[in-house]
Amino acid sequence: MNNIVSRTVCTTVILLAISSLSYGKCTLEAGAIPEIPDAHVATLQEMQAARNRVAQYMEAANDFVKCTRGRNDRRTPQVITKTRKLAKYFNRANKIFAARVANDPSITHDPQQLLVQK
Repeated sequence: MNNIVSRTVCTTVILLAISSLSYGKCTLEAGAIPEIPDAHVATLQEMQAARNRVAQYMEAANDFVKCTRGRNDRRTPQVITKTRKLAKYFNRANKIFAARVANDPSITHDPQQLLVQK
């Protein structure tokens, strides 16, 4: 009888350990939401750097959302909303930058390269 109880307890502990490893904790590794420079005065390098930070943040947010899929994590809708707003804000800034560039022949780039997918 003790042997059966020991096996049951041991099996339960192993299953709990395995399930906790697969469940894991979902964390947003991106840190703070990246700042977007003022497109009215930003340089091309500043806009490109901002685009890279935004893309990194959105990739980390996407990983977080994938991790929380199927779970009841209250943070998920907030992360989705923040990333959509961030993409919209950056793309709006990029349009302002592109309009400014169109009037300044000393700055050449393709504004479509800076757009962020929502």
